[in-house]
Amino acid sequence: MKAIPASIDAVLADIRALGSFSSWSGSSVLTIEQVKTYCVPGNAKGAKGRQAIWVRGPAAKRPRILFPELVLRAMRHIAEPTRRGSRQELVPSSFAELVTGADAKLPGIWTNHEIYLALARRLLGLPDDHVDETTERIQAERQATWDARHPDIRTAEGLMQEILLAYVEVLYRQEPDKKPADWVDLAYRALFSRHGTWAWTAEEARRRHDLAEVLDEIRTEPGHADIRDIDLAVFAMLYAHGLCMCGKIRESAVTAAVNTLADMADDGVLKDLKRRVEQEHAAELASFAKLFQGARMRRRTR
Repeated sequence: MKAIPASIDAVLADIRALGSFSSWSGSSVLTIEQVKTYCVPGNAKGAKGRQAIWVRGPAAKRPRILFPELVLRAMRHIAEPTRRGSRQELVPSSFAELVTGADAKLPGIWTNHEIYLALARRLLGLPDDHVDETTERIQAERQATWDARHPDIRTAEGLMQEILLAYVEVLYRQEPDKKPADWVDLAYRALFSRHGTWAWTAEEARRRHDLAEVLDEIRTEPGHADIRDIDLAVFAMLYAHGLCMCGKIRESAVTAAVNTLADMADDGVLKDLKRRVEQEHAAELASFAKLFQGARMRRRTR
C-alpha cells in the first residue's frame, strides 16, 4: 500500500497523473477529465473556490465532481480501519456516514461515496478486488452467523434446529395475550421470512389454505391427539409440512422431527425457551426505546 499524501496539493498531483480508474464494483472505468476551481452557479456556496476533480463514467451525461479533502478521508478510511468506528467493514456507506465537520457540508458525499473509495483505492496502489483483513474477518463472522441461523435441513439434526429457530422467531411475533395462537398465520410468516420468494405473494392464499388443512388434521385426527396441546409440536407440524410443500424436505422427514421435538417439550428440555425469548425481546425493546429517546433529545438540542 502506498503512503497517504501529506497535503491537498500532493493528492491532486497524484490524481492528475492517474487518468482513469475502475469503479468500486469494477463494472466500469471512470475518467478524470480535469482538476479546476469549483464554481458552479447556484450550487454549494461553501464549496466555491475550492479545488475539485471532474470525473465521468462511460455512459454519463454529466461528470461527477469530487473534492480532494474527501479523497484524503477516503484513503485514510481504507488504510486505517480504526477510523471506521463501529462499522469497520470497508463499504461505501460506512465512509459517507463518518464524514463530519466542514467536509460534511461538501456536496455529493452520498451520491459519490463509491467513487471516492474507488479513487482512493487506486491512489493507494491497491488492486480493484482488494478486501482488507478487517473486512474479511467481519464477513467471515457474518457468514458464520448466517450458517448458524440457516442449518442444513436435509439432515435430521439440521431440520430440528431450523424448526426451533423459526419457532423462536414466532415467539417474538406472537402477541403474549392472544389465545389461541393463529398458528397458520405464524407458520406462514415464518416460512416466508426464512424460505419465501416474491413469487409466493401470488400463491399466499393457497399456501395458507394448505397449512390450515394440516392444522385441522392436528385438531381432528386421533393420531395427533398427543401433540395438539404442545405449542411447539403444533408449530413444528405446520412448519415442516410447509417446507415439504415447497420442496425443501421429503415428507418422510416430517413425522420424525415433530415427534422428537414433542418428546423434548414433554421432557421439559425447552420449558424455559419462551421465557428467555420474552426476556430478550423485552430487553431489545427497552434498548430501542432508549436509543429512540436519545435521538429525539439530540434533535431538540440542535
